[in-house]
Order: sequence, then C-alpha cells, then structure tokens
Amino acid sequence: MKKVLFIIGIIVNSVIVSNAQVTDAMDFTMTDCGGTTHRLFADYLDSNEVVIMEYFMLCSSCATTGQRLNAMYLGLENQYPGMVHFLVFGYSDSYTCSGTINSWRNTNAPDAIGLDSGATQVSWYGGMGMPTVVVVGGTNHTVLYDNMNNASSFVDTTEIKTAIDNFFLTLGVDDANNNFQFSAYPNPTTNYLNIDLNLPTQSQTNIDMVDMTGRIVKKISNSLLNSGKHELQVETSDLPNGIYFIRVNSKGNTSQYKVSVKH
Repeated sequence: MKKVLFIIGIIVNSVIVSNAQVTDAMDFTMTDCGGTTHRLFADYLDSNEVVIMEYFMLCSSCATTGQRLNAMYLGLENQYPGMVHFLVFGYSDSYTCSGTINSWRNTNAPDAIGLDSGATQVSWYGGMGMPTVVVVGGTNHTVLYDNMNNASSFVDTTEIKTAIDNFFLTLGVDDANNNFQFSAYPNPTTNYLNIDLNLPTQSQTNIDMVDMTGRIVKKISNSLLNSGKHELQVETSDLPNGIYFIRVNSKGNTSQYKVSVKH
C-alpha cells in the first residue's frame, strides 16, 4: 500500500511540475541562421528590452501565428525603437536553417531572426503548443507572456501587446508615437552618431545619452524645439566600447533608442 501511495505521489508531483507556470526566462547563447551570435540575457534582457519568441512546427496554426506576430512586431518596433526583438525557432533540433527554418521564416515571419535547436527551450516553457509563443523582458529576466499558461494554448496578440506596453510603462518608457519619432545612426557607431527627431508640436525637449546603468554620459540637447524634423550629431569617439541609449523626453513622454559604440 505504501508503495502504491508513493508511486501516486510521484505522478501527482510530476503533473504539478509540468503544469506550473514558468516565470523566469531561460538564457541562451546561439548563432542565428545568418551567422550572428545572440545572448538572450546579455544582449537583450539586461538592457531592459523585450524579446518575442515563436517555436514553430510545420502546422497551419504556426504559420498563421507567425504572420500575426510579424505584423504586431513591426508596430511595436515603431513604438519602441530598438527595444523589441522577434526570434523564431524550430521546435525540434532536427529543423535546420537550410532545410526548414529559412524557408518558413521568409514565408511567415520575414522580419524575425531565425534560429535552430529550440527543443530545450520548448521543454522549459511548458511544451509544444502548435506553436509555443513566449515573450520575455527586463533585467529580472521575466516571462511576460507564455501561451502554454493558457488552457487552450491559443496565441492572443492583443494580450501580448498589452503585456509589452505594461512592461515599458513600468520603466517610464512611453509609446514613441504618442509624442514624437526619432532614430539614431549609424548603429553600431564609431566616432559620431546622428539623431533624427520629428516633433509634432513645439516643445521643450531633453536628449541625453546614457550607459547601461542609466548614468548620463552625454547631454545632447535641452532646449525648446519647433515642430518638424531636427538633425543632431553627438561625438562618440571618446566613449568606451559598449551599449548605450539615446533618451528623449518631450512633453512628459520618454522614449529611448539602443545604440552600440565600437571602435
């Protein structure tokens, strides 16, 4: 009898573990299908950025989801420039870049980055949901959304966008479209960084360059700017190699753009 109860206990505990909601992201260092290396924590989350990940198989629902996520991602990239990323993985390690992933990505998620070998992550996030979609973000490496936490495993892009908006709201980073649009180039940069800013109305605008800790390393502008387009330039030759952010505040709205300095 004790042996039977022990076995039942193991089964129950296994079910509890498999159904538990995963709240922490799984780190990885992987090379994408184009040969670029990506480190989830070091390159993205530790900069308070968000990563959308779809683990797909060759199913119609996976393709449809990829198309919907791609459209949503383009809107988010416009809202939060340089702060949101979209990756797609083969759910099985048998999926290769040349055999499956590049073709699937080109057809269904052309603006995503394609990677192989997603099986370990699929297991971490709760299994294959045809597809499995996970959104992670922030220095706490938090899972913001995981469709495997839903009873039906349905992928809700409205819920995903709300989760991402709420995440950036807690950081004080507002939707860039609410007030202004800007970009910075070249990125990576060496000696000089150009900033293009478009203001809908005249406003007092503060522009800083900050490091990973939030420390201001360059005060670029703090002045009353007219509506319309503005072009600014900041010298970066005196900055150490690393990741920085251009932070713009106008009429109480703040947005930031990630840039890399490489000498």
